[in-house]
Amino acid sequence: MTAAATYLAEDVRTCQSIIEYCTSYTGVVLWVLLDKLAAIFSGTGGLPRARAKMGKLKLIDSELQKFQGFLHAAQHVFRNGELTIVLEAYGFEILDNSLSDQDVIVCVYPFIADVIQGTESSVENIVEKINRTLTIQRRYWKPKHVHMAKWIENQLRDGYWKYVQGCIDLSAARVVDVGDDVPWVNIGDGFAYILYNAQMSRCILLVGNSSD
Repeated sequence: MTAAATYLAEDVRTCQSIIEYCTSYTGVVLWVLLDKLAAIFSGTGGLPRARAKMGKLKLIDSELQKFQGFLHAAQHVFRNGELTIVLEAYGFEILDNSLSDQDVIVCVYPFIADVIQGTESSVENIVEKINRTLTIQRRYWKPKHVHMAKWIENQLRDGYWKYVQGCIDLSAARVVDVGDDVPWVNIGDGFAYILYNAQMSRCILLVGNSSD
């Protein structure tokens, strides 16, 4: 494990102690999170891989690495009972202006054969919807410590949107909703959005899935 991963592991153990004290969790979720962090920083994170270059797109993997690592760890905190939450993000440079929403999806999920019919959305709408997924379930928390859940939730939401803003200027982004059940069918809340920058020179794909 690298030095950076060691420091992160210590931070996660501290979080584990807090969550075990404040909730009815057994700590399993946090140990899973710790294992994920170790894997990510040792280069074996197990994240789904997009093709580095596919005609109209070029993956900007180096810039997304920290964001993907953040998501891969944070998603376990948002687990909803028996429902597992999976959060993904992929960024691309656009090499061909004839690019379609379908091209972006297929670059990451080549098994999708259905035609993607994206609809225009807004930053306000996606913030509201994604934040519904980025919600810590209060029923697991002891009443006197519920305020800690809110604090952790706000920190993780702020981190999510700071990473997105670092990839795409949200104030000028074009937002396309490609459907709640792309690429996977969701049991609970889910989302899939493509955000294009104003120059149409890059885009980012944000996906959230809930399944049992």
